[in-house]
Amino acid sequence: MSMTWDEIKNEVTTLIDDAEYKSVRPMLQHLQSIALTEQTSPDVTEGLLRAVKGIQQDSEQPGESARAIANRAAGGFVQPDWKVDDVVNVNGDFKKIYVQFFDYNAKKIEEVLQTIEIDIVPVVMTAAEAQDLITGNIFNDYVDPVYQQEFNGLLELLEERKIVDWLKRYGKKPEDWTPFKDTDATLDKLITDTLASMQGYDKPLVPAYTDIRTLNDETRRRDLKMMRQRGCVVILDTISVRHPSLQRAYRRSLLDAFPETLIVRVAPVNDALGAVQQMIRFPETFVHSEFYQRFRFDRDDKCDEIWESFRFERWLSNQIEKIVPPNQAAGARSYYDRT
Repeated sequence: MSMTWDEIKNEVTTLIDDAEYKSVRPMLQHLQSIALTEQTSPDVTEGLLRAVKGIQQDSEQPGESARAIANRAAGGFVQPDWKVDDVVNVNGDFKKIYVQFFDYNAKKIEEVLQTIEIDIVPVVMTAAEAQDLITGNIFNDYVDPVYQQEFNGLLELLEERKIVDWLKRYGKKPEDWTPFKDTDATLDKLITDTLASMQGYDKPLVPAYTDIRTLNDETRRRDLKMMRQRGCVVILDTISVRHPSLQRAYRRSLLDAFPETLIVRVAPVNDALGAVQQMIRFPETFVHSEFYQRFRFDRDDKCDEIWESFRFERWLSNQIEKIVPPNQAAGARSYYDRT
């Protein structure tokens, strides 16, 4: 029995929020616009929906092209020599609409098929947030002056260690941050280059950044649960975590409490890792955090504290296989297959 417009719209909306379908979310959003405006018939749109679901399910097969997977997902309608302008509507509207849809999303489909995305959660300020922190205005809502005092103590330590350019190292996006004094490489470049050097996987590893500011939103609940279950990489900047909104977002996520989470605490100089920090609105200090407990008492090597780029790259390359299984002789499992 064919789906109604309402059924199609509801299922597409559900899949957009489903972390399992994160890799094909742009296609689902395109499909949602088609469904909301009812541009074609429900039967044709349902066919597109089945095709997108098929692409997601088959995207983890090594060695297949986007065209081959899209062809199978569409039930054999797509042919390699098809061009949108030359399509003869022999098989009904679905053939024409599907080719148009596929051509529009071809680049994204290729990306889905050719890479394994690694979830990266940078707890890192933007340049604007760093400016807010340095002015001290963000502490005005807190009666206890300890937060400003401890931040001032950290600034004094950084100045003593000749770390005077830290404010300039933040960018428009968290991954634009340049964390280490021994290199001007951004966080994104360090991670991208390290993942690109990894061997033993059926597809290249690439970073997929998640905004810690929105991760606790109701609409992202599935994403958060998936990261907790399957693992992700959390980059914890010792300066940024002084920012109250970032600290609250990080603590609400509870990512540090899940054993599959890889967490690295980064500082521009070793001494800064030991600076005292009381948690916002809580009497506990950082040493009571789950990260610290895992790092110090459990000796969990998924958690580390780092102040040099080489140590960061080495830690990431050594730990990443714990959330992405290596290529096996019988065929590699992809990121989304692991349990």
